[in-house]
Amino acid sequence: MCNSKVGKPRRRIARKRIGKPSAQGNAQKSTQSNCVGMKTPFNPPVPLYTYDHLHDVKEDLYAGDISVDYFIKNILSPVANAAYDDYKRPVISPFGMGLAAMPPRQTREEFVREYNQKFITKSDSEHIKSWKNMVEWVSIGLESVVLECVDKATTTKFSSMPDIKDANNRKEFTDISVNKEVALHDHLIGNTPGKRNLSNIQKALVAQIKSKGVNIRSYKTTTNDSRSIVNLVAFNTYTDKVSGLGMLTNGTMGYKVEVVSYTCLGPNKGEIQYRYTIYDHFGLDEQDVSLNDARPHMQGFLNTAVNSRTKFLSWFYLQRVRGFRPVVVKIANEYKVSTEYAKTKHVK
Repeated sequence: MCNSKVGKPRRRIARKRIGKPSAQGNAQKSTQSNCVGMKTPFNPPVPLYTYDHLHDVKEDLYAGDISVDYFIKNILSPVANAAYDDYKRPVISPFGMGLAAMPPRQTREEFVREYNQKFITKSDSEHIKSWKNMVEWVSIGLESVVLECVDKATTTKFSSMPDIKDANNRKEFTDISVNKEVALHDHLIGNTPGKRNLSNIQKALVAQIKSKGVNIRSYKTTTNDSRSIVNLVAFNTYTDKVSGLGMLTNGTMGYKVEVVSYTCLGPNKGEIQYRYTIYDHFGLDEQDVSLNDARPHMQGFLNTAVNSRTKFLSWFYLQRVRGFRPVVVKIANEYKVSTEYAKTKHVK
């Protein structure tokens, strides 16, 4: 009998072959680990969220489009009739003394005719003085800024309605003190819907940073969508009404959010500096001066005393009848958002 040893068959273990790392993989790993502190500027800035203030043709940018006859019949005469009634019930306005102790010794028709004639025969300089006088009453803090804007709005006069989409037919006004006034305004940082633009922008950008990093041009964008991440903000608090900000800008007409730079803080981590520009029109439309249909923020001027109404109408008359070019108010601030801190930081 043969006693040879019979061993168990040897199991072959398949060894996983490990190839060399690809050049692309090495590059990505190296880039992510070595980019910390690396700042990428964008010149020009990359627009993300925009709402063109000329998206819809705005009547408050019109100039010289209304005839004197139309103005007298539809705008000035109703104000003159209201003024006649005011003389029968004396009132005092914080925007100008309109107290009349005695009713006029004229019929209504005589009074309205004289009122209208006095108004339309005033010179440009007289109407400008009247407009500025009103500004002085309602601009405590930003008075000099608003007066400067009035000066800019009364330097160019058109003989006929201009093409408002032509940049040569518009002027822009910006001021650093207005930028600071708006930078951390409650209507940008508040918690109610429509008043949380800065926090909405922060959430959107942090999500984009984590997803796409420095590849800013691939970020999701919006154009002319009034209900997108950014809302058309209004500056209409009580403080705005007395500081002059409410005179300079109220319900705004457009905005632009654009990335200025990106700083890498590590893999899927970064900091974005962006510029948030708000646009409004320093001009009036017909609803602004209608006694019956005026917007709430205009009622204080039109439903007070006689002198207040005429001063406010001087602005409208200079623009829409005499043809002075309105101004686009531009308010710009820069902020930083990051994956590493909770709140938006105002930069400049």
